[in-house]
Amino acid sequence: MDRRTKILSAGVIAGFALLAMLPFIGVNPVSLTARLSSLWSHDSAGEVHNIDAHFSLASLESGDPELVKAAIYALSNSLKDEEVSMLFPFVSGNYPKEVQKAALFAVGNHDTEEVKAFLTEVALSHSDIELSKAAVFALSNSGGEAAVVALIRVLSSDSPSEVRKAAVHALGNIDSSTARKALVDLIKNQ
Repeated sequence: MDRRTKILSAGVIAGFALLAMLPFIGVNPVSLTARLSSLWSHDSAGEVHNIDAHFSLASLESGDPELVKAAIYALSNSLKDEEVSMLFPFVSGNYPKEVQKAALFAVGNHDTEEVKAFLTEVALSHSDIELSKAAVFALSNSGGEAAVVALIRVLSSDSPSEVRKAAVHALGNIDSSTARKALVDLIKNQ
């Protein structure tokens, strides 16, 4: 089982566990399910279309950041790569930090140029170091040579040392000759 399948499986299990717990935390699962279902439209083949949920997700009745995080993770698992950008506003908007981190992690599960560009921009320029480091981690999860190039860009930048250190760790976790060369060059040049 590959990493993405494991992550998706864990998300599905977490979603079912959350649904089972909703009555105990005072949330009516039927109204929540109806509310979330209203965010999607389905064609006759059952394909999901026209997802425009970021404002609706942010205003879930409970206002509970944990519930919003769970919704982001669940939604991320069902989004197509071309739809993942609907999670971007959760990073730059006025949301609790844990929701912003969840959005970064969820975005990092998709391997597209748009995702890598977005995560690189957050890693390089976000004013919150913790979120920049989370973007670096998400980049490493998205994988591929484009992620390695983006992480080397972060490493070579004037970003805070904590962010560059996160890029070093991320490069060390990617099986790539380019990543290894960047780390060896870093050692040699110090």
